[in-house]
Amino acid sequence: HVSVAAGALLAPAVADGFAAAAWGLFDSCAFTHDRMFEASLAVSCFVAFILFFESIHLVVDPRVYRLDGAAPKRPLRGFTTQ
Repeated sequence: HVSVAAGALLAPAVADGFAAAAWGLFDSCAFTHDRMFEASLAVSCFVAFILFFESIHLVVDPRVYRLDGAAPKRPLRGFTTQ
């Protein structure tokens, strides 16, 4: 992160060129011009955010970080058939 910030400060033309190229690539995709693209992207990111935090107990033992030392009571509630 520091090197990217330093590079942008030392060579702003390169950073501007990179940003222009990224925006041009994004703007050239037809689906980004759909009227519901922004709403669909926001909902998808929100669901992904919830899934990540609801399923992190599968990777990391939550009892280590909880104040009460207990496991989650109903993990993934609403995302499974149980």
